[in-house]
Amino acid sequence: MSDAILSKIQELFGVEKYNSLVRQVSETKRRQKFKYWQEDLFKKLAANSEFKIISVDEYVAAFEHAPTANLEITREQFLADPCSFWMKPVTIPDDWFVEAWDSDEQFRGNQSAEYIDEASANGDLKCMRDGLKRLAKLLPIERSIELYCAVRDESPHREPEYRPTFKKVFGKDFDSFPDPIDQVRFLICDSCQMADVSFTVPGSTENSLTPPDSKCPNCGGSRSDCTAEFT
Repeated sequence: MSDAILSKIQELFGVEKYNSLVRQVSETKRRQKFKYWQEDLFKKLAANSEFKIISVDEYVAAFEHAPTANLEITREQFLADPCSFWMKPVTIPDDWFVEAWDSDEQFRGNQSAEYIDEASANGDLKCMRDGLKRLAKLLPIERSIELYCAVRDESPHREPEYRPTFKKVFGKDFDSFPDPIDQVRFLICDSCQMADVSFTVPGSTENSLTPPDSKCPNCGGSRSDCTAEFT
């Protein structure tokens, strides 16, 4: 009977509503009452099928051990808007992921932001190692280098913390990555506190240190120079 109810709910209300019911079991057991949307859904279930869920106990019996379900989508649907599907219950084949990363700038930016934000907040990327391993397996090395540079541009001062994780994940391929930064300059506006970060890489014209006497682009105020050298 439970399997039939679960199938009917997916049929009538879709995978996302069904998965919401699966995820709400623990909270509903604790509250011992339904939320409005649950009551409304079960009323519609009774009106449109032979099944009824009236009590919390009946709901728990049907959903406590129920698996979540995946949406069925086509490659064309996913690639048309990959960002909208990323956090939904769908199985995304590796080749779809690679194609979306290559062709959709917003998708690529959203994926990269996870690593950029983690490096900015915590320095090392050890907790993101599994994700990096997947990218190392799937993406061309050029795309992986782009990701590294995006992380470095946002948090150059933390490169000594996250660089070892990239090196460990990419192994011999890491020889193709940029050399480590040797100098980072922070210019902090004395008035509005706006920060400017610049850096240099040995033997490269890539990026350059902002002149220390330059004015704040936000308010025109003078700025304090905090330059750090890496050894």
